[in-house]
Amino acid sequence: MRREARIAHGLAVGVATAIVLVMNARGQLYDTNLLMLSEGMALLAGDHPYRDFFESGTPAGAYLSMAAQWLAGYRLIGEFLVHWMFITAGVVLSFHLGLRLSRSIVASLATLAVALLLLSTTPSYHYTKLIVFPVALWCAWRYADQPGAWRAAALGCAGAAGFLFRHDYGLYIAETAIAAGMLVCAAMPPRAWAGIAVRHTSAAILAAAVVLAPWAVAVGTTEGLAPYTEARLQMYEAPPGFVYRTLLHINPWRDLRAQPPAPTPGVVAFIWNSGRVDAARQRQLEAKYALRQLPERDEQGRLQYAVQDMFDTRLFELDPYINDGRGFEWDRLEEIRLGLPAPDNALRWLTQVMLAVPLLFIAAGGLMLWRARTAAGVRDVERDVARSDGRGLLLAGVLLVVIDLSLFRQPSYLVVVAPLTLAVAGRFLARGVAALRLAALVVLLLTGYAAVVWTREAPMYEPARLSERTSEAFTRLMASPPAAAANATFRYLYECTAPGDRLLVTGSTPFDVNYYTERPFAGGHVLWHFAWRSDPAREAESLALLARQRVPFAFSTTDPLLADFKRYPRIYQYLVENFRAVDGYDGKLFVNTALQPVRRLGPQNLECFR
Repeated sequence: MRREARIAHGLAVGVATAIVLVMNARGQLYDTNLLMLSEGMALLAGDHPYRDFFESGTPAGAYLSMAAQWLAGYRLIGEFLVHWMFITAGVVLSFHLGLRLSRSIVASLATLAVALLLLSTTPSYHYTKLIVFPVALWCAWRYADQPGAWRAAALGCAGAAGFLFRHDYGLYIAETAIAAGMLVCAAMPPRAWAGIAVRHTSAAILAAAVVLAPWAVAVGTTEGLAPYTEARLQMYEAPPGFVYRTLLHINPWRDLRAQPPAPTPGVVAFIWNSGRVDAARQRQLEAKYALRQLPERDEQGRLQYAVQDMFDTRLFELDPYINDGRGFEWDRLEEIRLGLPAPDNALRWLTQVMLAVPLLFIAAGGLMLWRARTAAGVRDVERDVARSDGRGLLLAGVLLVVIDLSLFRQPSYLVVVAPLTLAVAGRFLARGVAALRLAALVVLLLTGYAAVVWTREAPMYEPARLSERTSEAFTRLMASPPAAAANATFRYLYECTAPGDRLLVTGSTPFDVNYYTERPFAGGHVLWHFAWRSDPAREAESLALLARQRVPFAFSTTDPLLADFKRYPRIYQYLVENFRAVDGYDGKLFVNTALQPVRRLGPQNLECFR
């Protein structure tokens, strides 16, 4: 394929990806997508990792976040530009690799359309996965095609970079590198294996060591490499089990057709519209829709009714007659009325496709290599192309299977492999016998339909509100200080603490608190909810940090604050002795009683420390 066509293809993929990301920005402004910012802003505040705080095994992401905030002037747009640039680059590289295999722009763009649908709801904190894995495949494929010490070194650098983004990425890349090395050895006479293995392995290890040396020195001279490793191993959950069992139940007829659920009784609450419903009309409507009034109103004073079937689409007809409804399954009712399958069923099909296709890559790649080796009467050029394609498919399958087995803890994680899987799968649309190409097209169409069903709540599906929602998103992204666009609690913590103060923060998703409040976290980390570093020695380190830091407030984003610290008995006791709960926050916000407020804020008379 001509170079100009490849460049045009890459530009089209990049522009389309960027447009989808920007259009759906409003749906991405939530706490988990600020995963790296709590550590990034600690670095920006001058904290030293492994001394003032304990990074959670993602050092490269923390430094990227710090740099982005420095360049953007402490605005949220800096973090999201990093996400968007890395995601766009990863998608472009994925589809470059796919185009190299399919040699068909039509097939590539067809699979891109499905990938973009899934990208519309992909949490942007996955940006590291969406760039690291395609880079790893590109390096492994280049090395397998033309083995040499420099290309082995590049693969080692890719593995080291992946390790710095998240330590387990290095493991996945190492396994793919081993597969690439085996392909190289298989193409050479046995007597050459030892020399090749030693030279190339040494080059890869040396390159990785050079990349990792600054990080290793920083850890080794502070926290210590052994204690660091032991603590970070706690961060990684056990593998999700043999996820490929779900393929035993693959059934598109079940998953992708509308199936109204079985009649399900339930309770709804609402107030009748007094302008349209008098007593007689109320009785008629209650009889028509089999509404049985319950004796007690709900806590908001609404009438409560028992309903025979929560999924009866006739309930839509009540809308003009009621106000302030609660308990109705409106979204599911809308799906039933439109004849759409349940989103969970669509998600199951998507997951099964993302699991099954890499197995096909391995089978097809292995078959191509075997045929290239054994077929007679094939020109050398054609044989070389077949070998290269076979190696690319095989390595893509190995990498994706390793990732699937390690990361698919829940079905929605399919998004981390979707662009690369779909891009490489374009090969099946463009090449091979007609029957198999037709089968690939049918699967792609079913997958596209499932993607539409599963992502139909994305902002881009509401074109009438798209401009308004995008404008709202960029108002928040550009806000300075960020607290100006945050919730009332974050604004209070920002306004009533001074520069240099810290906040003790916990909860299941606490990653945005320190960023919006512009106050670094206290005690060394924010992962108390997960009992990280809760052993006695590490708890003592955190308590020592906490005791010497000025911490006006402690805050939990989810459960009552003290519940998260029950696994830290000494810190729990310190909090009980030095902090008290602030009224009106359900035990989630505590104030330091050892500090004297300089003023009071608002009708709640809240303590303020600046």
